Amino acid sequence: EKISQAAVITPPRWNRTSTYLWFIGDTSERKDPSKIELLVTSLNPPGISARFSNFNWAKLERVADHGAFDISIDGRMLAFAKKKTRKTDTLLVAQSDGRPVATTIRGKVSYIQWLPDGSLIYAAQDTQGFTLWQLRDATHSRLARRPGTLASARLSRSEERRVGKECRSRWSPYH
Repeated sequence: EKISQAAVITPPRWNRTSTYLWFIGDTSERKDPSKIELLVTSLNPPGISARFSNFNWAKLERVADHGAFDISIDGRMLAFAKKKTRKTDTLLVAQSDGRPVATTIRGKVSYIQWLPDGSLIYAAQDTQGFTLWQLRDATHSRLARRPGTLASARLSRSEERRVGKECRSRWSPYH
C-alpha cells in the first residue's frame, strides 16, 4: 500500500525484536473524515495493515510515539502503558482482535518487552526504586526489585539527530 508522508502522524518505531514496525497514521480517503489507526508493517510476509482497531489512537499518539509500548514477536499481541494518576500507570494488553485487559500498576511503567515464550516483561518505577515483573497467563510475577532509577537506553531525538549528523560528516567523501 502507498502511504503519503502527510498521513504519518507519529515517527515509525520497531518492536523490541525488530519484527514489526509501527506508527500512527491517518488512513482516511480525501473526502472522508479523519481515520486515525495504528499501522503495522511486517517484513515476513511484507505488508502493512491497520491493527488493534479497538483503541482510540488519536488519543494515544503520545504513548505510541515515545511511551512504553511493544508488539509481540508474532504480531498478535500489543502491550502499552499510559498514565492513570500521579503515582500509577495502567498496563494494557490486547490481542489484535480482542478487548484490552487493563491492570493498574503502582509506579510508572518505563519498559515493556514481549519474550519468545509469549510472556511479557515490564518495569515499574516508583520513589523507592524499580521492580521487574513478568506477565504470563494473566499472572503477574515479581522478578526483581532494585533501588534507584531504571535509565533508558534509548537516545532522545535531539541526541539521535546529533549522533546522525556526526556520523554523516565523518563519512562524507569531502571530509
